Amino acid sequence: MNPPPNSDAIEIITLGGCGGFGMNATLVIHERRALLIDYGIGFPGADRPGVAALVVDPSPIMQRVEHLEAVVLTHAHDDHIGGVPHLPQAWRHAPFIGAPLTLAAVRDRCRDHSAACALRLEILDPGQRRECGPFSIEMLSVAHSVPQSRALAIDTPAGLIVFTADFKLDPSPPDGIVSDEAGFRRLGKRGVRLLAIDSTGARRPGTTPSESEVRPRLLEQIGRATGQVVASTFSSHLYRLEALIAAALETGRRVAVAGRRMARMLHHARSMDLIDIPAGLIETAEELLERPPHRRLWLAGGSQAEPLSALSRIARGQDPRIRLGEDDLVLISALVIPGNDAAISALVDRLLLTGARVVHSRDHPLLHVSGHASSEEIRTMMRWLRPKAVLPLHGEVSHLVAAGRLAREEGIAGEQIVIPGRGDVLRLDSERFECVDHTEMHAGCLDDAGRPIAWERVLERRRMAQAGTAWLTLLWLDEAEPGQDSLAGIEWRASGLAFDPGEEAILGMAREMVGSLTHTASGVDTDTLRARLATRVANRIRRGNLRRPLIIVDQRRLGDPTC
Repeated sequence: MNPPPNSDAIEIITLGGCGGFGMNATLVIHERRALLIDYGIGFPGADRPGVAALVVDPSPIMQRVEHLEAVVLTHAHDDHIGGVPHLPQAWRHAPFIGAPLTLAAVRDRCRDHSAACALRLEILDPGQRRECGPFSIEMLSVAHSVPQSRALAIDTPAGLIVFTADFKLDPSPPDGIVSDEAGFRRLGKRGVRLLAIDSTGARRPGTTPSESEVRPRLLEQIGRATGQVVASTFSSHLYRLEALIAAALETGRRVAVAGRRMARMLHHARSMDLIDIPAGLIETAEELLERPPHRRLWLAGGSQAEPLSALSRIARGQDPRIRLGEDDLVLISALVIPGNDAAISALVDRLLLTGARVVHSRDHPLLHVSGHASSEEIRTMMRWLRPKAVLPLHGEVSHLVAAGRLAREEGIAGEQIVIPGRGDVLRLDSERFECVDHTEMHAGCLDDAGRPIAWERVLERRRMAQAGTAWLTLLWLDEAEPGQDSLAGIEWRASGLAFDPGEEAILGMAREMVGSLTHTASGVDTDTLRARLATRVANRIRRGNLRRPLIIVDQRRLGDPTC
C-alpha cells in the first residue's frame, strides 16, 4: 500500500533491527523518494553452520523506492554499517552521510569485501543540516561505546522524526562529549511527531554505569598479572581500548595489536585525535617480543569468538608470536552477543587449557558496561523530546515491548506506539501512526570472506550436521541406455548417520525403485530418477531415526576410467 500522491504521509519500513539484534536498517519513504538509515549486519545462531554474518535482502521492497536520496549512518558499529558492502548496486550511487570515523570504517569494510569503494562519502557535523529531497537531516551527538555516535533529526512532510540510534546518557564519558540534552530539548519544543528509540536496555532498571567506571577495574586486573596480558574487546570500542592502553602505561607495559580490524580502528582514532595514545607506547609485535613477558600487553580482536580472529588463533596455538602459559592473563572485556554463548564458552575453555588465567566480563560484570541506555535514561529522552508517537527499535521483541511500556507510562497514547517486525510497512501522517502492510524480508547469509551463501546450501549443511550424509551411486553398463536391464550395481556409503539403517535394505529398496521407475517403455530421465531415489531413501531412514539426512545420488558408467 502506497500513500496517495501529494500526501503528507510517509512510509517507514523496518528492514531490520527489530525482533532480534543486528541488521539495523530502516527506510523512510515519501512518494517513492527515500532515506536509508543504517545498513548493518546481523549475527547468526548455531542453526546456520559456516555463516559468519547476516545481511538483510531489500529486494522485496525496492520497487517502493524510485530514488534513494541518501544513506545516513549513525555510528561505526558493524550492526549499523557492516552491510554497506552488500547494498544493492542501484543504491550505491546515493551519498553516504555520517561522521568521519563512521565513514572511515565504511571504507574499511568495503576494502575487506572487495566491494566498489567509489562511494560518495559526505561528512555531516552536529549542528549542520543536509537537504535530501523531501527530507532535511540534522545530526546530534550522543554518548555510546564508539566515538562520534550520532542521533538523527529528520524533517519530513509528516513532521519531525528523531532516531536516537544507539545511545546512553553517560554523565562523564571518557571524551567528555555527553548526549546533547540542549539539542534534544530544542527539538522537543519544536514538536516531535515520531521518536524511533534504542530499546536494547529497556528491560534494565535504573541507569547505565559510565564507561569511565570500567577503567580502574581494568587497571586492577592488569596490575595483578605476573606474565603477559592478552586483552580483547570489540575493535570499535575505542574508549575501552584507550583504557587498556592507559593501564599498560601505568603498569610499565608496552602494547602491540593483534588483529587487522583493531589496528585500523586505532589508526583512525589516532589520526582523528579521538583517544589519548602516548607516543611510543604501541610497538610492533617484533618489538614487543623483545621485552620480558611482564612488560607485554597484546590487544587482540575476537571477543565474540569469531573463528578467524586473533584471539581464536591464539587459543588454538596458531599465532606464532603469542604463546600463552600459566603466568599469563587473558582479559575479555565485552558483552556476549546473544547466539554467541556456546562459541565464547568453547573459546574460554581452549584458553584455559593453555594454563593462562582467563577473566571474562560475563563472570566479572564490573569489567564491562553497556553502551545503551537503561529504562530511566529512555524515560528521560522521552521527556526531553515529548513525542506524539514512539517506534521502539534495536532488540528482541521483549526489549521492544519494554520500551513501548515505558512510552505508555510517559503518557504516549497506545495507538501511537507500534512494536515493529522486520518487513513491516508503517504509515505516519499528522494524526495516525499504524502498520498498514508487511513484506517478508529474508536475511542473506555471508561467509567469513563476505561472500553470499545460498540458503539451500545452509540447509544442506544443517542437515549434514544434524542427521548425517549418505551417497548412493548408480553404476550403469557402458554405453547402454539407463534402465532396469542396464543397472550393473549400486554403491552405498554414509557418514555421520546416528544409526546403521542397514546397507542391504537400502540397496534392495533402491534396486526395486530403479526397476519400477524404468519399467515403462518411455522410461524416466536419470535426473528425475536420482531426485526421487534421494527422497525415498531419506524418508526411509527418517522413519527409523526421526531425522532426514542429506542423501546424494550420483551415477557412473562402468566404462568410465574414473570408475
